Amino acid sequence: MDQELKAYLDESFGRLQEQVNENSRQIEGLREETRQLREETRELREESRHTGISVEAVRSDVRLIAEGLVGMSERLEAFKIQVDKGFEDVKASIAPAYRDLDRRVQWLEARAERQDRDVLEVVREKFGIPKA
Repeated sequence: MDQELKAYLDESFGRLQEQVNENSRQIEGLREETRQLREETRELREESRHTGISVEAVRSDVRLIAEGLVGMSERLEAFKIQVDKGFEDVKASIAPAYRDLDRRVQWLEARAERQDRDVLEVVREKFGIPKA
């Protein structure tokens, strides 16, 4: 073989070898990036799973709080009914005393009014007798 041809072929094979080596490095880089992406994907899936668990725990807590509020509302309504009934009972028990007190005050006011007026005038007024 001729020296020129041999030099040309050596040079061509050398360039091809460099390209193959460069392609191998790039493929290895891509493999490393793929491995990193897989690892990150696995980590993201794990974080997503933990987040889902946390969300479920929060939902459970919210349900418990809601149930507590419903129970508290029912208890408050029952207490309100009980207090209203108690006030009605108190009003019913003191109503006769107020009526009696009102009757006494009216009697005292009438008595005081009669004491200030002439007795004959009071009798005439009571029995409807006109003044003479």
